Amino acid sequence: MSFYKTFLIDCDKTPKLELTIGNRKYVIEAENLIVRGGGDLCILPLTPMVLPGGPEWILGDPFIRQYCNIYDLGKRRIGFAKVRKS
Repeated sequence: MSFYKTFLIDCDKTPKLELTIGNRKYVIEAENLIVRGGGDLCILPLTPMVLPGGPEWILGDPFIRQYCNIYDLGKRRIGFAKVRKS
């Protein structure tokens, strides 16, 4: 269900999300994918965008909870490194 671009999902039935960027697969675990707001419904904090080149998504907080963004301005590229849990 969506309401004003906010997606609500069942907190107990949230699957992990698998993304492919380039040739690499990135997995966002269910516990990092939702924001609990109380009750049985949770917010899915991903934002869709419709651009002239096609639809895109802002991955935001769920993605950076598990992957650090590494910016190489000299080579004009972005990399991702898995976050270590302590």
